[in-house]
Amino acid sequence: MPALTDGSQSLGWILFAILLGAVAGWVVWTGRESSGPTIGAGLVLLVALPSFFVAFYTIAHVSPYSAVLLATAVPVALGAYERLGAEKRMIRQQFSTYVSPAVLEVLMRNPEILRTGTRRDMTLLFSDVRGSTSLSEKAVPEEWLAQLNEYMSQMTTAIFDYDGFLDKFIGDGIMAIWNAFGTQEHHAALATKAGLEMLRRLDELNALWAQDEHRVPFRIGIGLHTGEAMVGDAGSDQRRQFTAIGDAVNTAARVESMNKELGTAFIISETTAARVESLFELREIGEVDVRGRSEGVRVFEVLGEKGSANLSQTG
Repeated sequence: MPALTDGSQSLGWILFAILLGAVAGWVVWTGRESSGPTIGAGLVLLVALPSFFVAFYTIAHVSPYSAVLLATAVPVALGAYERLGAEKRMIRQQFSTYVSPAVLEVLMRNPEILRTGTRRDMTLLFSDVRGSTSLSEKAVPEEWLAQLNEYMSQMTTAIFDYDGFLDKFIGDGIMAIWNAFGTQEHHAALATKAGLEMLRRLDELNALWAQDEHRVPFRIGIGLHTGEAMVGDAGSDQRRQFTAIGDAVNTAARVESMNKELGTAFIISETTAARVESLFELREIGEVDVRGRSEGVRVFEVLGEKGSANLSQTG
């Protein structure tokens, strides 16, 4: 087809290409950032319009539609590229403080892991500071907060050392998950190692705090349970969080709470023990009643890794 020379036709094609390119680029772009309007305008002015003129004067002999196609395809491609970048930025922003760098890299390479909720086999960890209410009542608030922050920082490092997902802080308590994203085959072993590392780091902290009159020693309880739970985004329209829900979560929390009654520091349920008994020294405590469950749960105390002198604290 010969090139169009009529001024009104040319102007019509130009306007149509600009509009189509702008709409297509904006639709595929989902960054929702403050720079959105600027990027959208840039797609139109810097891409759609110049590409139309290039197409019109070089390939118009094929069809004027070829100009429209090129003017639209380029913004779509750039918009799609920007969309992927925005998704990765969202993942980094949301999860960088909750997972180790290695896990974060996996999530950024495979963002589809986070898009839908799913039932998944996982190991859940809960921990709590023993007697924290009475300790906080006796402490200067500023000193207590500073000590809690020191403690939480070390516990977070222990969890990240074994690629756990730090779900949340609950006062002075911690909830963490292994295999939250379906990428950890040996999640029970990783969680058990993290629990032992938490105790080791606490021993170091207590030795350091013993030299500071503004610090008091901490004793903690750690509980693990392995089971199936639903994992995904949960919350309201105003605030959502990636977390796990289900009976396995409740059981893990209640297993941890048994430490106080049993005089232990680190216990695990039978479902976790079945997966790690070849790797760790365990002491069977027996079946205990767990609030909210019709049947009891067999629990085991974790003493350390097999062949290691790393024994847990008691008391």
